Amino acid sequence: MEVLILVGLVAAAGGLWVWVDRTRPRPPGAPPPVESGRTRVEIAGQVLAPDPVPRTVATLADGEWVLVRGVAERGDALLRAPLTHRECVAWSAQITEMVVSEVYPHHAHRRMAARDTGQIDAVLRDGESRVPLRFHDSARVAIEMDFSSVFDGADRDRVRMRRFLEARGATLEVGQQEKEGCVLVGDAITVYGVVESEAVTAGDRGGYRASPRRLVLRVHALEK
Repeated sequence: MEVLILVGLVAAAGGLWVWVDRTRPRPPGAPPPVESGRTRVEIAGQVLAPDPVPRTVATLADGEWVLVRGVAERGDALLRAPLTHRECVAWSAQITEMVVSEVYPHHAHRRMAARDTGQIDAVLRDGESRVPLRFHDSARVAIEMDFSSVFDGADRDRVRMRRFLEARGATLEVGQQEKEGCVLVGDAITVYGVVESEAVTAGDRGGYRASPRRLVLRVHALEK
């Protein structure tokens, strides 16, 4: 009898814990949870909500979590990538260094010395339709690295690498490898996010007949 009572109490406690966990509110702006057994889609290392709705820009609907492909266009301004100084909508850069094992001197591997990404509000074009992009604070950006070089010690004043490292508390060392990728204006990109409605500023209305609100895409993941 005591064993049955104990098992019953444990089962009841477990059931209570599951109930509390499932009703815990999600942080504001967080994507819907991925349900067990549903299809999982991944972009930029971010597991998306189950079965995100594939959309064209012209068919976006307020409140939907969508997957959209289009061409990146300039918004109000562009960024300048830290290593190659290219003007872009988004960039991803990293510097790695070679590490040799003290125990096994013939074994070496690369480890991350510094890594960072940057993005700025832009526009996504699909055919003749366009939607403004607004990046979430924790948006993931996956860009293929198309620039790479290794520091051989010949140029100690290598400004682009040194500034990038110093801003992240690292130092310039021989053998470090720098890599960078950018989303340039005109590049094809895939974007995952939620469609939102935002107020149109006075300068964007263009006349009294224009709608006071417009749809924007809040980006949670971007992949080039």
